[in-house]
Amino acid sequence: KGDLGDLVLNDTGEDRQEDSVRITTALARLTANNARPLCFGGDHSVTFPIIRALAPKYPGLHILHFDAHPDMYDKLLGNELSHASPFARILET
Repeated sequence: KGDLGDLVLNDTGEDRQEDSVRITTALARLTANNARPLCFGGDHSVTFPIIRALAPKYPGLHILHFDAHPDMYDKLLGNELSHASPFARILET
């Protein structure tokens, strides 16, 4: 029912876990109220927390991913939640 505004994140790249939880929590609240969120912005590191929030509400959820590369690194520079890893995390869930 309209724009609910932006979700403020740390955006430092240092604490992806906190940002990831914040994204999932916010979207889970919206879907619990039957909202249908449309998410824009961020790098690919926001993909996994978005899908993690939507998957329980939409069990048959399909993902169509167009990109030059699959974003399937296990880790990038030791970070499992990096922009290079969202689809590796999604396939684990």
